[in-house]
Amino acid sequence: MKEGQKIRKGDRLYELDTSKTTRSGVVSDNEFNEITSQLHGIDEIIRNLEKGRDETLQSIKDQRNKYKEAYDISSSIVRTAEQGLQKMENNMRNYEQYRKNGLINNDQLTNQMSLYYQQENSVLSIKNQNIQNALQIKNLEREVQIQTSEYDSRIYQMKLQRNELKKELIKSGLNSSIIIRSPSDGIIDTLNVSQGQIVNAGDTLSQIIPERDRKLYLILWIPDMAVPYIKKGDHVRIRYDAFAYEKFGQFNGIIHSISKSPSSQQEMLSYHLLDNIKLFSGHAYYRVMVTPENDRIYYNKEEIHLENGMRAELTLFLENRKIYQWMISPLYDVVKSAQGNIHEK
Repeated sequence: MKEGQKIRKGDRLYELDTSKTTRSGVVSDNEFNEITSQLHGIDEIIRNLEKGRDETLQSIKDQRNKYKEAYDISSSIVRTAEQGLQKMENNMRNYEQYRKNGLINNDQLTNQMSLYYQQENSVLSIKNQNIQNALQIKNLEREVQIQTSEYDSRIYQMKLQRNELKKELIKSGLNSSIIIRSPSDGIIDTLNVSQGQIVNAGDTLSQIIPERDRKLYLILWIPDMAVPYIKKGDHVRIRYDAFAYEKFGQFNGIIHSISKSPSSQQEMLSYHLLDNIKLFSGHAYYRVMVTPENDRIYYNKEEIHLENGMRAELTLFLENRKIYQWMISPLYDVVKSAQGNIHEK
């Protein structure tokens, strides 16, 4: 940012360093580095957990796929074996009929029955293997869900820790610096501080002039003894330091506002207008804003605009008296004091 530059509302003007320094270094920097290191560690843990989850789930899924292939094969074998067993059972029944008819002897029937029961045991064994394959598939599918839930829970907990650390990081940043932003659109008129300069509460850092439709106000402070005699809308006379009174004369203005409470010494000093500190003693001062009737002056057929930062003297009309009353002002004040409050009509 530089003087004369156009800015928009919300643009950054200054960044104030509010950090504290100890023997071990800047507190906010140390805290920032520590939190950042923890964040990097948590990010690494999350990446490892995600990698471990993917590898574990993939391994379980590969096993499940192999068991599915084995299940499909064993199911096909079971169907074929059951068909063969059915045929052998039919043959055995035929052999029993043959034996009754005397076509075969007992040894031949016994041999056929033995073959049938051997085949039946083989089919039962294949069925059991097929059932085991089906159970293993279900167990692996359940293991996928369990491992997914466990890994996701651990990752979620680590992400919660990461979010908490990010909040601490934000707080650390808040404790280390303050961003001053422009309150409105306009043009930078003055930049009152430079890099590395120490500032205090109430210091004026910059002055911004509205870019369009600007209204100029004269800001002055009047002592408490004059406040009862003025009000909003009263006319005043203005003498600008930049335009000599003897040459340009006086200018009209209207009181725009009067503060309800006295101004602080810090506020008055921030305008760099009061050089005599004795003005602060004995009286309270109130801030008054005056609107000039014209924001430009004409001289030699040229138009001269009033600018921010100009100084001026104002004449306030506090009280109306007849001339003889001003001549005998001390006696007049004594009479008024003796009469008391007469402002009743």
